[in-house]
Amino acid sequence: MKILLMSREFYPQISGVSRFMSEIVGLMDGYDFDIVALKIPGRKYGRFNFKEVNYPRYANTRYVQALYFFFSSISKAMSSDADVIVGNALVGSSCAAVAKLLTRKPLVSIIHDVDYVRKDVTQYSWLNKLFRKAIQRVIFSLSDRVIVVSEKVKKDIVELHGTDPSKIYVVPNAVRVDGTFNKMNKHGKKVIMFAGVMLRKKGINYLIEAFGKIRKSFTNTELWIVGLEDSKYKEELKAIASADESLGDVRFFGEVPSLWPYYDACDIFVMPSHHSEGFGIPCIEAAAFGKPVVATTIFEQTGVVVPGKTGLIVPVKDSDALAGAIGRLLSDGMLREKLGRNAKEFAKKFTWEKSAEKFEEVLKSI
Repeated sequence: MKILLMSREFYPQISGVSRFMSEIVGLMDGYDFDIVALKIPGRKYGRFNFKEVNYPRYANTRYVQALYFFFSSISKAMSSDADVIVGNALVGSSCAAVAKLLTRKPLVSIIHDVDYVRKDVTQYSWLNKLFRKAIQRVIFSLSDRVIVVSEKVKKDIVELHGTDPSKIYVVPNAVRVDGTFNKMNKHGKKVIMFAGVMLRKKGINYLIEAFGKIRKSFTNTELWIVGLEDSKYKEELKAIASADESLGDVRFFGEVPSLWPYYDACDIFVMPSHHSEGFGIPCIEAAAFGKPVVATTIFEQTGVVVPGKTGLIVPVKDSDALAGAIGRLLSDGMLREKLGRNAKEFAKKFTWEKSAEKFEEVLKSI
């Protein structure tokens, strides 16, 4: 079977969307792939046939880039003789849906999240959400199979679009911890850590506020914020941190080559997102390193944190609750170790090999 994969994000880009397809495709030795993706310097092509999209200079906003990728990728897709078309995430699946109309080949759409189009979510304007919801509906109607990363996303699609649940398959994200890495110096302090793209929906401002509250009782602590930074949001976060002298130990690391040294060094991992998450890979990665997780109710729904077993769950947008949960773990070393042990065992359920097998089953069902 030959597969045309349309995904704007692909390795070596660092994101959950990129990692999902990159890991799974890398394990599917018995398949040929034509991959339409954004051109990234330093990419190693290996056995894959890349049809890369390179943005021109005028494509300097994300909307222009999305439109350019849309039209350019469809043009490149027409030269493929693939048996099945796979679209990854909203942009990739939009392109793949048009490619299906033009080629009449079966379509598998991979959707990581749809929750952001709900009325109570403020990430986008109402007009933007209306447009995105319309695109989602077209994708689901044209797809022969829909792959989602959690039962939560499946439930959201059925609820928001009325899609037939029998054509939606859950193929979860996973974790792979391999290779060696240099240990980090914690200076004897307890480390609370967040990892992920620095977006407003991640609720990092609530975490910094919570850190200010726990520092009054736990002075020997640091807060590490690791991941690709949004400059405007970062400045807001730094302003929050600098407004209180007790918040001097908030450290911004930005994008790093590997998260493994940071997971290894931290004592508590925190995910304070308040909307629009389909899975939560960092929660599983931290768990794989034996770290207890404090997360909002979203991550109980996606299945990556088991309350009271692998971590503690708190309401969204509640810095008091965050501070209480973090403080509880800081003051109770036995609970911290117990949850960490359980988390490490729990993370073993999420392997890319298992996810690749499920992905292959979906392809064979077509």
